[in-house]
Amino acid sequence: MLLEIEGSGREIAELERRMRVNDRVLRYLTVRVDEDRRRAEKLKARRTRKAAKRPQSQGGHARRGGGLDFADGNGE
Repeated sequence: MLLEIEGSGREIAELERRMRVNDRVLRYLTVRVDEDRRRAEKLKARRTRKAAKRPQSQGGHARRGGGLDFADGNGE
């Protein structure tokens, strides 16, 4: 079972205490995810800003590599 709970350290500590004293709970794991989510949201916002600054090309993807086409693997 997965529970996602938002709360302060006090609520989490109480939840863990109740898990320890409950005989039906064999094992539990508490993971803090707020920092990971904040980092992911920041990266997503940065990608969105970069995409907005990038000029839109008419025929699909912009060409890179000095005009060489590497699709066939030999650079010709």
